[in-house]
Amino acid sequence: MTGLRSAAGVFLLIVVSALAVGADHQESRALVERIDACVAEAGVHGNPADLCLGLHAQPCMDTPDGQTTAGMVQCIAGEAEAWDTILNREYQRLLPRLDAEQAAAMRKVQRAWIAFRDADCAFPHILIRGTLAHPWGADCIMQHTARRAMEIRGLVEYTEN
Repeated sequence: MTGLRSAAGVFLLIVVSALAVGADHQESRALVERIDACVAEAGVHGNPADLCLGLHAQPCMDTPDGQTTAGMVQCIAGEAEAWDTILNREYQRLLPRLDAEQAAAMRKVQRAWIAFRDADCAFPHILIRGTLAHPWGADCIMQHTARRAMEIRGLVEYTEN
């Protein structure tokens, strides 16, 4: 367990650093808008998280700067940050629609989900123990965050009906 915590700490430090170095606020807002547009279009055709994942990260990694391990992590972390913004927005939209018991349960569920995501996405560092673990772990965070954002968005839509 100590190894997993240590690897998780190192991994999260790398992702947080990449987020800090990532796109500025205006670029981040533009990416959120692009993802929102993709989600709106994809909602008719299938799972928005699956259809819209990689909207920024993949083209970014296709550039020369995105070909290095650090570049890959920065590309993925930039998109993960946008998905996290969407997740937080949807979560804030959901909470006022819930009664006190439901809101307390939702907070508990969300804390458990964060712990699961962090542990799951730290595992590549235990498995691989090399530089490939960094983009793999960052991609894991992006995918989990996108899917959770869409799950919470579904809860918001359910409470609207």
